[in-house]
Amino acid sequence: ERIFRDFGEIREYKKLARLIVESRKIEKFTSAKALSTLIAKHFKHPKIHPATQAFQALRIAVNDELGELERLLKTIEENPLRKEARVCIIAFHSLEDRIVKMAFREWERDCICDSSVMRCVCGGGHRKGRNLYKKPLSARENELQSNPRSRSAKLRGFEFGG
Repeated sequence: ERIFRDFGEIREYKKLARLIVESRKIEKFTSAKALSTLIAKHFKHPKIHPATQAFQALRIAVNDELGELERLLKTIEENPLRKEARVCIIAFHSLEDRIVKMAFREWERDCICDSSVMRCVCGGGHRKGRNLYKKPLSARENELQSNPRSRSAKLRGFEFGG
């Protein structure tokens, strides 16, 4: 349930988990196609195949994709060679995009004082750089036609030292 809720952002995560557990009691899944068919039979989604988010959730959990992204961002932040560098990251779903957006926003902060402090006591000057784009860049219509999988891609950029 937690994997489907947190990584797949599936509204009916309890129903999905229960369905899989009950189906496995009858017969083990021998292929992704079997699981996909089962999900499609019980769930509907207007834009994407109903199993897409479930498989996304499983992939994220198995590969620790969000943890890897957070470790990458931490490494970039701590790297002394980052001065005058640009970092551009393409996120393919909202969980990744949120992590990148929050990291870039944190790097852009001048004051690092706790929010409970009434007035700045850190003295400012902690800004590491600037966001290159106010909002993420998305694929244009011509790109979407030639590459439909780019529909969810969002590009964010950050420039250190600038």
